[in-house]
Amino acid sequence: MENQETQGRTDAKAHRRTLFFLASLRLCAFALLSSLLLVLAFPPFDLWWLAFVAVAPLMWAATRASSARNGFLLGWLTGIGFYFGSCWWATHSLIAYGGIPTALAYLLIFIAAVIVGLPTGLFGWLVHYTTKRKSTLGLWCAPLFWAATEYFRAEVMQFGWNPIANAVALHPILIAPARFGGSYLVGAILVMFAALAILPLYEKHQTVKAVIVAVLLGGALYGSNFLGRNIIFKPGPERLTVSAVQPMAPIETDNPADYEAALERQRSLARQGLKDARGMKLVVLPESQMAIDLTAPDPELLADIRRLNDDGAYVLSNATRRVGKKFTNLAVMFLPDGQRVEYQKIKLMPFGEYVPFRRFLPFEFAPLSVDAAEGDKLVVLPVGENRAIGASICFESVFPNLHRALRKQGAVAFINIANDGWFGPTPGSDQHLRHLILRAVENDCAVARVTNTGTSCFINARGVVVETLPKQQPAVGSWVIPTAIAATAAPTPYTRFGDVFAWLCLVGTVIAMIRTLWVRLAIFIEDLKELVAGD
Repeated sequence: MENQETQGRTDAKAHRRTLFFLASLRLCAFALLSSLLLVLAFPPFDLWWLAFVAVAPLMWAATRASSARNGFLLGWLTGIGFYFGSCWWATHSLIAYGGIPTALAYLLIFIAAVIVGLPTGLFGWLVHYTTKRKSTLGLWCAPLFWAATEYFRAEVMQFGWNPIANAVALHPILIAPARFGGSYLVGAILVMFAALAILPLYEKHQTVKAVIVAVLLGGALYGSNFLGRNIIFKPGPERLTVSAVQPMAPIETDNPADYEAALERQRSLARQGLKDARGMKLVVLPESQMAIDLTAPDPELLADIRRLNDDGAYVLSNATRRVGKKFTNLAVMFLPDGQRVEYQKIKLMPFGEYVPFRRFLPFEFAPLSVDAAEGDKLVVLPVGENRAIGASICFESVFPNLHRALRKQGAVAFINIANDGWFGPTPGSDQHLRHLILRAVENDCAVARVTNTGTSCFINARGVVVETLPKQQPAVGSWVIPTAIAATAAPTPYTRFGDVFAWLCLVGTVIAMIRTLWVRLAIFIEDLKELVAGD
């Protein structure tokens, strides 16, 4: 009899372990579903509407997790799946130009995804911690948690790639709130819709409240599109014509004739762009392997720029300069009077210009392009007597505060020069573009994106991509910026106050944690009183 009871208890324990294992698998499946929905919302799939519900499966799984630790692990799983699934294309440059074996390249990107997925794990932990004992606090506060963790990833970990707001970047009505709270506010709104979708599942009596809030949010999104002042298309009496040159310079080649041909294309496209230019003229040459080495400049390249200057054009070009054993990555404005003003890149590209955690790697791993030295100050570049543009170089498009600082220093437009040719025909360039659309809306400031291979485009201050040059072929675009209107426009709330919304979300997160702790402590004290009274 005793043996039968022992066997029964053993069988029961085994049954409970099996049920727990199956429940855990189900929750992991929900977390991975969020990863999949997020990946599908971004290029190359562009199912942007999924961004409204993408985080819902993760939140549901986190509320059902057996512990806060498991809530964290579920969020971490979502983060890893999303970043690996959306950034796999970064392996192209590692394999094609870094000579790294395919398996190792994917392993490196996976390790990077494990690291940058940590803040999503923190989001899962927060949702679980604040929804215990059937509380809906964690779901109502989920937008705060998401914005706070995205801000942590961007500002502390310095990797703000693909915030959830970028999924809807091509839809001006949906990103209009960015002028008030940046991409973090747009992301919080998207996550709020996801939370509202599962609130009735968590507690049925929340259905009416969820519907009302969803309607109010939709109205706020629509209304914010008409608030504030936006730069319009019609050029005023003072304008700047940007001639954007996309030369298709080769990334790597053993044939010098290939560079000569690319240089000739660049010359021809620059002259073509100036033909119809009116007002102030600015020729922009992208980041490429044809950048001028200012340590020992090529006379032929300088002669090309002087000829453009002689036609009355300002010329913005990529350049480098040796600093000890490193190079600087520069955006240089060549003025018609022979002067030049330089901006040295501040935010360097991981693996392209420096290797994160390099000293901890068990093997030597050099950057793909150059071992770069970072700059220490922002510089606006002059166009005309009283106007300036804010230049950013490639990966710097990811940083909202950098562009906000340029706008506050008087930039009437942003110019981003980049070389997405490193990533070949992958979704990398399209994902890259989304960041600049948000930068335009945040600061009510037009953006010209000029790249070596595409996507080169012009974005107006409302975040509308007005014109795009064809990818993977030589092209030139002429885009007009009404500089007088831009110079006198009132700064947006985001330009004035920066990431106040993100900071408020951080404060709100702390308050939610304290409140949850206080409630749990009160329940514990009440249970203790009942226990003592029972004795």
